[in-house]
Amino acid sequence: MADLFLGIDLGTGGCKLTVIDARKGVVADHLVEYITHTPHPGWSEQDPADWAEAFYACFQGMKEKFSFNPKEIRALSLDASTHNAVLLDENDRVLRRCIMWNDQRSFMEVRWLLEHHGPRLFLLTYQKASPTWTLPQLLWIKNNEPDVFARIHRIAFTKDYLRYLLSGVWSTELVDAGGSMLMDFSKTEWSREVCDIINLPLSSLPPIGKPTDVVGAVLPDVARRLGLGDNVRVVAGASDTAVEDYAAGVLRAGQCIVKLATAGNVNVFTDKPAPNEFSFCYNYVVPGMYYATMGTNAAAASFRWFRDCLARRCAPGLNYTEIEKFAHEAPPGSAGVIYHPYLNGERAPYFDPHLRANFFGLSSYHDLRHMTRAVLEGVAYSLKDCLLTAISVGLVPDEIRLIGGGGKSPLWCQIVADALARPVIKLRNDDSSLGSAMLAGVGAGAFSDFAAAVAACTVVESVYTPIPENVRLYDKFFSLYKEIHDNLAPLHTRLHGILAEL
Repeated sequence: MADLFLGIDLGTGGCKLTVIDARKGVVADHLVEYITHTPHPGWSEQDPADWAEAFYACFQGMKEKFSFNPKEIRALSLDASTHNAVLLDENDRVLRRCIMWNDQRSFMEVRWLLEHHGPRLFLLTYQKASPTWTLPQLLWIKNNEPDVFARIHRIAFTKDYLRYLLSGVWSTELVDAGGSMLMDFSKTEWSREVCDIINLPLSSLPPIGKPTDVVGAVLPDVARRLGLGDNVRVVAGASDTAVEDYAAGVLRAGQCIVKLATAGNVNVFTDKPAPNEFSFCYNYVVPGMYYATMGTNAAAASFRWFRDCLARRCAPGLNYTEIEKFAHEAPPGSAGVIYHPYLNGERAPYFDPHLRANFFGLSSYHDLRHMTRAVLEGVAYSLKDCLLTAISVGLVPDEIRLIGGGGKSPLWCQIVADALARPVIKLRNDDSSLGSAMLAGVGAGAFSDFAAAVAACTVVESVYTPIPENVRLYDKFFSLYKEIHDNLAPLHTRLHGILAEL
């Protein structure tokens, strides 16, 4: 009998599962997508029922695709994007679709919070308010959907909601709790003072534990439906960012993760909290470690938007690999076309929900080739913006590891290395679901410690070294990229005002 561990990732775009053998590494994985609803500009919502449906479909698809025995799964763990609150009534029914981390509707609530409580909130939560946090999202619901707010009995974050369905245990852990902007960061407990700002009862918030806590077991009816054995342990888990960084082998301060997924992140790891106004501050899955996150809202999401809205209009049916071939045919710098990836406003370093994406420098000479490469380069410039912001506040990394679906593109990896002017390490497998499976193994005792799981499951695939002439070129274009942003930002705000009056 093997010792298998299941990792469940509820990503922004879909549910990804990974099964690992504690001795052999990854043995199975599968992905099922679900949709995001955008009923208004700047809004982003998902239906929690879609997460559960996708999980069961994904597990069934994985069983059909790979040869493994579900009864050998000893434990499971979950992760998901943070900040997303599922609101439940007294009968545990979902009250509304879940407002997602990239939703920008709560900008007025953010303005109010900063004006009336900004310094105190930062002192307690280590975070500067922006629309990505649960606190302003809840305040928006209180202001705009008071009947819904009044009926809130329990709050469960994304992964915690699915874990509740699988185990019957309502809880969270310190990474997701910190991602709500409702937790007193230094005490690792819910802040009554913060909750009182929006009249949220502390009783509506779940108990806080550690990511590796065994919180319960899979319910018998769920186990039968999945074909699992008895007493499959359920490990708490963490945010998708925390566990994917763990899957990439982060174990010490000074390491840095650059993420090319739906969103893009630059995460610099420290041995003590490093709160500052330009980044987010989180606990990490490894005890005694923390990380500062600078995030761009639309990284791979920009490429997906470009594929669906532009490239496929020119050539229907194109997949990512085929579209990427266009970028290979354009020179570095895209012959002067610059793309800003602000499809959903922007987080670091601007925290401006009104920013919008644009192509700059287009002429009749340019075509799909230049625009495709410009999208890849624009996302890389945005990541460079984040990295330079981290360095400006003293967070200087000594190693960069690249993760995320965008990392499947060797061209994009090279562009990132050239734009950042630093070597970039690419891992063979860096999925959040792998990190969750590793965490399940640590929590269940199959690995002696965090480093043992990394040694068994994390493999370096390649290293991308910056090309000097590209570094010099991208430095020049990045300077222009920044200047374009600075000049257009007031116009984006004016545009938002005009649209708000329609």
